[in-house]
Amino acid sequence: MALFIDGCISGLDDLAAQDSQLLDIASEESINVTQKMALAQETIGLDLVSMLQGGESFSWPLWLIHEPRLDQVAVTPALKLWHTYLTLELVYSDAYFDQLNDRYGAKRDQFHLLAESARERLIELGLGIVADPVRQAARPTIMDGR
Repeated sequence: MALFIDGCISGLDDLAAQDSQLLDIASEESINVTQKMALAQETIGLDLVSMLQGGESFSWPLWLIHEPRLDQVAVTPALKLWHTYLTLELVYSDAYFDQLNDRYGAKRDQFHLLAESARERLIELGLGIVADPVRQAARPTIMDGR
């Protein structure tokens, strides 16, 4: 299972699975979906740090010596779903404010509600915490031995 800090939580396929029009709209409106995914992850990271530092009412198990850190958070299905919905909300928010198109506003509002629901579900289910996290290995590079 990946860690929160290993890279982008959701991919374009995850987003397109939730909204089949996404790629067409992003292309039509010149929206960089990759940047929106990064922004959503940064936003969620700030929220998770707040939760981990006691902003939310979590009761950490006794076996945890210290409060968990962001680099110990595992990407669970609930966390991935939250990231997917938040990214879609950001894409449609950008599209709406660029065109003031009510259709985009309705989609933005829909994904906002879904993102909030996914966040609440994550809080109910709990964060996936890895006691001894190992980061994902970097991509290997091939050296030319000439």
